[in-house]
Amino acid sequence: MSQIHHADIVIVGAGAAGQLAALAARGGLSEGPSGKPSGPVPSVAVLDGSARLGRKILISGGGRCNVTNVRVGLEDYITRSPHHVRAVLAAYSPRDMTEWLESRGVPVREESLGKVFPRSNRAQDVLRSWLDAVRGAGATVHSEQRVESVDREQFATPPSPGHEATPEDGKPVGWSLRTRSQVFRAKALVIATGGKSIPSTGSTGFGFQLAESLGHSLVRVRPALVPLHLSSDQVAGLAGMTHPVILSVVPKGTAVEQISGTRFRPLARSAGSMLFTHQGISGPAALDISSELTGDSDNAFELRADFWSLTEEDSPWERFRREAKPPGACLRSAETPSPLAWESFRATLAGEIREVAVVLRSRLPRRLAEVFLSPLDIPPTTSCRQLSMKQSRRLYEELVHRSLSVTGNAGYAKAEVTAGGVDLSELRRQTLESRHHPGLFFCGEVLDATGRLGGFNFQWAYASGVVAGRGAAQFVAASREA
Repeated sequence: MSQIHHADIVIVGAGAAGQLAALAARGGLSEGPSGKPSGPVPSVAVLDGSARLGRKILISGGGRCNVTNVRVGLEDYITRSPHHVRAVLAAYSPRDMTEWLESRGVPVREESLGKVFPRSNRAQDVLRSWLDAVRGAGATVHSEQRVESVDREQFATPPSPGHEATPEDGKPVGWSLRTRSQVFRAKALVIATGGKSIPSTGSTGFGFQLAESLGHSLVRVRPALVPLHLSSDQVAGLAGMTHPVILSVVPKGTAVEQISGTRFRPLARSAGSMLFTHQGISGPAALDISSELTGDSDNAFELRADFWSLTEEDSPWERFRREAKPPGACLRSAETPSPLAWESFRATLAGEIREVAVVLRSRLPRRLAEVFLSPLDIPPTTSCRQLSMKQSRRLYEELVHRSLSVTGNAGYAKAEVTAGGVDLSELRRQTLESRHHPGLFFCGEVLDATGRLGGFNFQWAYASGVVAGRGAAQFVAASREA
């Protein structure tokens, strides 16, 4: 017979969002002068299907855990509900998290492009601080308790220890969750199950299935921050090569003259380091743009790559060119330059007395420079000044507006996050409570809000977890007063 547990709030998922929801619900984030929420503190149970908690946290940032970014704004996210995302982000800031970690003995430091890491460079230190705080706040954490079913039920919860429950006791409507060996009953339910990315860490997509079964709509779920596959002829001999690029998603067939105009706004753009792989491209620029290129209508768009503009001396990338390792994030949208105009490129070549191959190798890896020159049939000893107008134009289009033939992506196994998810418009903005089911809350990756690379998805997990946890606590408090 299954053992039955009662709690005011059950949180499904012990990742970053679930742990922050538990802390917020129990007052572990120092709400109020006493560090506890006003009124009775709700009992909280956190369920997770894995034996080892926080596996995705442990592998994040190459095992270092990019805990957040010093600057986080709406422009860093893809969502259909921008007003919801803005409101949630305002509830818990990057400084809130870094100050909390520092207070728990986990000092942090800022790195290039605002990325924040623990000084120890150990994700384990971050995870331990959260889990210790969750348990210290009085929440119970149950590992190896994969939820198999969730039901809306009529049941009574014991009002106090030692009092035998009667049909009149407690709130008559709540949630019943069954695992393989246990039953958990609660007044409020928080879904923090994550997405479908990196299934080896325990991600199953259960939260999406549950949301749909309860009548919620999903914005199409898809891999995001995922390596892209290119046609084999575009990656031959380039695997392992890294170079800064500007990637732009544009309607298929868009003219070069239109893209290079300062008024042109691509459908999406990323600017940062890109890595060639045996199958295609990865690295920050490719991963960020991938979130815009995993849709059903991908054949209506194309990806253009600018290998030149970030190598200009006055480009915002110049400060990173001499670093031993390129930053693991992209420039912010406001800092990303438009592709270099043809006239400027032509003027640069006209002012060069060196051979064209030498000029290209001064800015690009040798093999990549050869890839651009070989189809143009330009003798290697040709001076830049000797290039014909036609040769210069073709070189410009190859270097600044090269079309990349995307054939697919590496899927959920390699995706860092899942895009799409529960439609935020169906949740209450200030609490992330379902508009369909009172007492049901969502947070984290299961929601339709996808951040770019650089700590933004963690910050969404914290903020949405805090909002949902506080909302659940408020719901429980109101139910006691009813």
